[in-house]
Amino acid sequence: PNTKGEVDLLKFDSTGNLFVAATKDGTIMVYDFDEYLFTDQKVAEASQQRYQGAAPLTNSPCQKYVSPVLSIETRKAVADIKWNPINMNEIVVCFKHWHSIWVFDLE
Repeated sequence: PNTKGEVDLLKFDSTGNLFVAATKDGTIMVYDFDEYLFTDQKVAEASQQRYQGAAPLTNSPCQKYVSPVLSIETRKAVADIKWNPINMNEIVVCFKHWHSIWVFDLE
């Protein structure tokens, strides 16, 4: 089966503002969670304006695509990602079938 692009791992930073998603093909994407929520709210508001009188969409999932703020191609299956607790601009990545640890500065 084609697993390219399937998310294998999700991790939030300690503030809950950013999260990383790692795909099975080794792509690491950093997302701004506030942007995700803002976009979700804008979609819900637009839908309500379009269908005035309809029930609120507070419990309905809104399907949309929010672009990552950063994307890193490792081409290796990611085993785990940890945020540096001292410097939240850094993540440490280890891989499933490769004995190496990489550190990424996200700035």
